[in-house]
Amino acid sequence: MTTRIRRYVETDTGHRVPNHKSKCRHFHGHRYRFEAEIEGDVVETSGVSEEG
Repeated sequence: MTTRIRRYVETDTGHRVPNHKSKCRHFHGHRYRFEAEIEGDVVETSGVSEEG
């Protein structure tokens, strides 16, 4: 049997770029989403198999 595990984390960050001539010189923020997924065959003795 094959199984898939997916996890994600979202984070908000803020920064400014001093001496920049655009709107980036003002404090502003971004939202980032990091996502990871693993997939593998499940074996009875140890969980997910590392083969394949």
